[in-house]
Amino acid sequence: MKRVALLTECLIYREDRTFEEQFAAVGGNTGNNAYLTALKDIFGADHLNYQNLDKSLSEDKYDVYIVGNLSWIIENKEVPSFYYDAFKKITKNGKRFVPISVGTQVHTYKSDFRYHPSTLKFLKKISEQACIACRGDYTAELLSKNGVKNVEAVGCPSMFHSRDPEFNFTKRRTLRDGARVATGITPWPNPTMPVSFVKSFFEYSIQNQIDFIEQAETIWIDQLFGSQPEFHGQLINYLNRYSKLFFDIEQWRLYSRGLDFSFSARFHGNVIPLMEGVPTLFVSIDARMNEMCEYFKFPTLQVNEFDFNWSLSELYDMADYTAFNKTYREAYRKFENLANINELKIVL
Repeated sequence: MKRVALLTECLIYREDRTFEEQFAAVGGNTGNNAYLTALKDIFGADHLNYQNLDKSLSEDKYDVYIVGNLSWIIENKEVPSFYYDAFKKITKNGKRFVPISVGTQVHTYKSDFRYHPSTLKFLKKISEQACIACRGDYTAELLSKNGVKNVEAVGCPSMFHSRDPEFNFTKRRTLRDGARVATGITPWPNPTMPVSFVKSFFEYSIQNQIDFIEQAETIWIDQLFGSQPEFHGQLINYLNRYSKLFFDIEQWRLYSRGLDFSFSARFHGNVIPLMEGVPTLFVSIDARMNEMCEYFKFPTLQVNEFDFNWSLSELYDMADYTAFNKTYREAYRKFENLANINELKIVL
């Protein structure tokens, strides 16, 4: 069996860190924890920070290095140099460099997306020694169009964390009275999102006393609403009472089991409850989220479709998993096949 390392700039959760250190450890986004933990568990991989790469190579500790953080490729921007350096070192030692969940960062599908020449050259080199796992069809088609041929859309690995190809979703017919509901939103991935929408989203959450799952530092709240002191104060009071933040994935899972429903504009803010059996409705705010929702056939509302006159029960009724249940097994097998091509085995 191949020896596998999960190569990442993020750090394993440790209870003794300060709040600021915890955010730094997850790369400023607790959602990173969801898919990195999934990759680690799915493939029985050892967590490896980039600063320890040279040591692991000199000791010949691993055969395959999974890279999970190439999911935010920005137009005409070169990826950080440490990715290039790691790739050269790993392949020079005869090991395999396997990126999983590669994705482009745009707020709307763009057919003429331009990769930075160095990034494109890098991706082509990667594809010569591994099949690149993309988070959706948009990214896979875009790469193929740009000459990167050895690619496959497989979605986000967090959706295969259970390692159960027969995972099937059922829900109660109606949302019970007094239901516990969670939501979440971060506007910065989509610069075209109106501030008025974000405000209405929060007003809806405040009115319905919904838990707010934070995944990133909320400096943007002051930036957006600092000039509206009355609403800003109301919002801070709401967040002090209802916001939740999880650096430990197990605590996030445990919390999610107590929910009745989740509707979120954060992908992993919905995936964690979903994998714990909680009905979820995805609110898609950008192409990144859209392509993953389309791939898994999640019940999805586009951000401009959201009607704040809808009740929570009406939102709950929209969470129809018929299409998801019909296609999940196929998606799982596709992920498993890509793993096999890259000399990875799912650990049951």
